[in-house]
Amino acid sequence: MQKFRTKIRIFWQAGVSREQLVFVAWAIRKFLVFANAGDKISLEMGNSMDLSAFKIFSETGWSGYLDSDAVLRHLNENPAHRKNEFYSVLLTKDQLNFPLHGQWNYTFGSAYPGESAVVCVEDSSKITDYYVRRRVFETTVHEVGHIFGLVPDDRKESIIITLNYYKHCGNRCVMYPYIGVINDLNLEVAPFCPMCLWYLQDYFNGK
Repeated sequence: MQKFRTKIRIFWQAGVSREQLVFVAWAIRKFLVFANAGDKISLEMGNSMDLSAFKIFSETGWSGYLDSDAVLRHLNENPAHRKNEFYSVLLTKDQLNFPLHGQWNYTFGSAYPGESAVVCVEDSSKITDYYVRRRVFETTVHEVGHIFGLVPDDRKESIIITLNYYKHCGNRCVMYPYIGVINDLNLEVAPFCPMCLWYLQDYFNGK
């Protein structure tokens, strides 16, 4: 029996452009190629979502951020998602925060392992900017990596535990915890370190 679902469905916040959707779909397909899972996982488009219920407000009004944890819970409560029909990846134009120790913390993306991910793609006018495209590609591959088991609990070598208790890779790798820190990483050719790539391909191997 397969231990993974066979579909990834992309959802998006109203205002995310077609160009952004196409770019992220390409990034996910690149991920599946790296994982040797292109023939095991299919990619499909879902629908636009109204995320106004997840806005974070302060005393002066909307902060400009969405609660990424609340967004992920909403994705996971989708009836079709709960039937294990697909993994969910949601793209937002609004920036993301997550709560930790009583404070809000900025993030480019977030994920629930084995379930879903949310990625901020920013304003559609920025899709042609090299640095935004690189950041969105890196974030997408990173968060989808979390969906598919990176970094596994049984791994003891070259790991970093972040403040929110997620395990990340300590090598020169797209699974390093801080997006954009390893600027010379060739994301489109070799985003994963050998250790993460082995774990990722083993996840799909023979299933």
